[in-house]
Amino acid sequence: MPARNANTLRTMNAEEYRETIAELGLDQIQAGNVLGVSHRMSRYYIAGHTPIPDEAATILRFMRKFKVPASDLIAIQEETKGNMFVTMLKLMAAWDVSARKVLNL
Repeated sequence: MPARNANTLRTMNAEEYRETIAELGLDQIQAGNVLGVSHRMSRYYIAGHTPIPDEAATILRFMRKFKVPASDLIAIQEETKGNMFVTMLKLMAAWDVSARKVLNL
């Protein structure tokens, strides 16, 4: 396996997606809402039919690691109109987390 570039995000597979949303106490519909995608897309992620975007994977890992309540993320997403990149930046600022820590998630 090639070494991971420190500036790239790690891919999330369907199994990790299922485990992570379960650990966060979310069902597939809630996970879709938190990520700003439809419940159908969330089901596709769970089934492994659609790759999970790196931004979504990073947001879920961030929530898991820093114990971010789903309600906090939903409030930020309402401000950012669902833009995952801007949402991640606002999460980092709100939780005072550096980009280096995020890249290591």
